Amino acid sequence: MNTSKILPLAVLGLLACSSGLQAQGSNSNNLLPVVIVIRHGEDRDPFIDAKDKNNAALNNWKTSWAPNWPNYTLPNSTNVQVHQHGLSDFGEKQAAFLVTSLPELLKSENFMPIARVVTKDPWTDNESGGWPTPNPFDTAWPLIKTLGIQDVMLIKDKKGTNPYGPRAGKKNETVDKDLLAMLPCYHGEPDKPADSILPTDSEGKVTGSTLIVWDGQGMWGPHPKDGWYWADDFDKPEDFAGKFSKTGANVLRLLGGLRIPNILRERSPQGGGGLPGKARRLYLFYPRYGTGPLYSQIAPQIIKASEEFHGTNNYGTNTIITPKYDLMVWDLLSPENKPTGWTNIATFQVSEATKVETILRNQTR
Repeated sequence: MNTSKILPLAVLGLLACSSGLQAQGSNSNNLLPVVIVIRHGEDRDPFIDAKDKNNAALNNWKTSWAPNWPNYTLPNSTNVQVHQHGLSDFGEKQAAFLVTSLPELLKSENFMPIARVVTKDPWTDNESGGWPTPNPFDTAWPLIKTLGIQDVMLIKDKKGTNPYGPRAGKKNETVDKDLLAMLPCYHGEPDKPADSILPTDSEGKVTGSTLIVWDGQGMWGPHPKDGWYWADDFDKPEDFAGKFSKTGANVLRLLGGLRIPNILRERSPQGGGGLPGKARRLYLFYPRYGTGPLYSQIAPQIIKASEEFHGTNNYGTNTIITPKYDLMVWDLLSPENKPTGWTNIATFQVSEATKVETILRNQTR
């Protein structure tokens, strides 16, 4: 990433971590893969049923993106159907804006282009027998179509048993089981296979970045009428003044590990925390130096510093809780409900070498 834009003198101690991370990127152009997480676009009220396919409110969507709605044909020739259309007019603009703005942002920050999209299956009934929301898929669809993304993973709305961490053997009520299997286990469980959220070739080399378009419940936790709750399996509800739900770690926790999401939980919305509006915030998780796809290149002294800094977990397995990703948070600029750009409101980095957690600020894109 372009560290020259975000490192003031006060954080020069991070240079060894950040510069090394870019210098040892996973391809010849020194580009890093990134896992992008975004909440789906704004909702329409009410949703348009598939039986009402001649509804005039669908005209723009059908003309611009889905002429055969409610049927879609993916670039890999897979056919997908939806039960409803749930994006508002602004939600459709948000989805369209990702087509140009997201590739440009990744390029400007030296991240690899998107090669995989992970989102909810819009067709298969969920566990309660109802229809899953089509909005995550529809938010991703213009980008999938325009960029010709072949690797599209549609995750069924089914929860499963978590085999790792303190909730092993219990149902994860937050993250659908097929996505849970792809994400890291932040407890450092030794039996957890390597996460598979980034696309790889036959030799295991990372081939690009991944975009996850999801719902708020999976990204943060339950949203009852009295507010939202941070879903987790780390048993410290007192840390969040009651706004905490031990239902299984959310997507942001699983990608961010223990330390960075703890900061997210406690910060204001303006500083990267809180529950932002739909499709108004990008979470860009990029590999830490020597972790994830770069783990084999890590220097022994950094491994030792990481062990000293993060310590062991609290569940008796004596394994290291080492996060795999640092995080950039970008908010949508949308005067008069017209998306115009992204602004980096915070970047969270942890340096094992200097034992410093740092929050950096960047510039608008």
